[in-house]
Amino acid sequence: MKETIIQLKQRLSFLKKLEVEAEKYLSENKLEGHLKINKSAKYPRVYLISKSTGPDGKYLGKKDRRVISQYCQRDYERKILRESKTLIGMIEAFLEKLPLELSSESLENFLSEKNQIRRKYLTKSVLSDEEFVEEWLSVEYKGKAFLETDTELVTDRGERVRSKSEMLIANKLASLGIPYRYEFPHKLRDRHGFKITVYPDFTLLNKETRKEIILEHFGRMDDPEYVSHTLEKLNLYGRNGIFPGDRLIFTTETSRHPFDMRLFEKQLKGAGII
Repeated sequence: MKETIIQLKQRLSFLKKLEVEAEKYLSENKLEGHLKINKSAKYPRVYLISKSTGPDGKYLGKKDRRVISQYCQRDYERKILRESKTLIGMIEAFLEKLPLELSSESLENFLSEKNQIRRKYLTKSVLSDEEFVEEWLSVEYKGKAFLETDTELVTDRGERVRSKSEMLIANKLASLGIPYRYEFPHKLRDRHGFKITVYPDFTLLNKETRKEIILEHFGRMDDPEYVSHTLEKLNLYGRNGIFPGDRLIFTTETSRHPFDMRLFEKQLKGAGII
């Protein structure tokens, strides 16, 4: 329910932006009359009907393309304004009248606030954000094995990672309070439809939407063989419906262009994680 409410509020924000833009356009582009299109002729004929032209209207030909465009745009903006106002009213009315017992806060906090003794005996169908994160982080899994030759790098949380950049990423995620799993196994299907296991560098959890997002750091992009492998991995994600900007974030670096922490933070903000 919480994700639905978030999506409705996002839609409401988008519609209000459309409403403002349409109102601005119409206030700056006032036109008299309307277009009439006669489709009975071999080729459609466009007429401008206004007080000055009379009921028969004025024929608009090729040389009047700009005028036709202005009226078409005006009518389009009117429709946008009308439809957006209707939808805004419907969404606002729904959110305003949403019963308290169906709101995300009351559902998620009900068992947290009352009946403390009974809680431990219950299987809860609705978890608070904190409980959901705690349960998500408690999942046990086996990541990729390390080789004896691998460098020993440890994050602030005591996890071993494979590169300095991964250590920086992990520490930044922890400092921002973003739940993550390091090299958590995911089952995907390859180009032949067979199930394979992949181990993304990080799997993040968006606490608001409770959606998992894969984070990959591609750290040797000046190595042609590594780049080829990277492209194969991105194609694999795409075939499984995991696309950048939705369920996938990736960072890159080369020997001349190191990992950019500021850009990484912007990516997290763009994905709605922070």
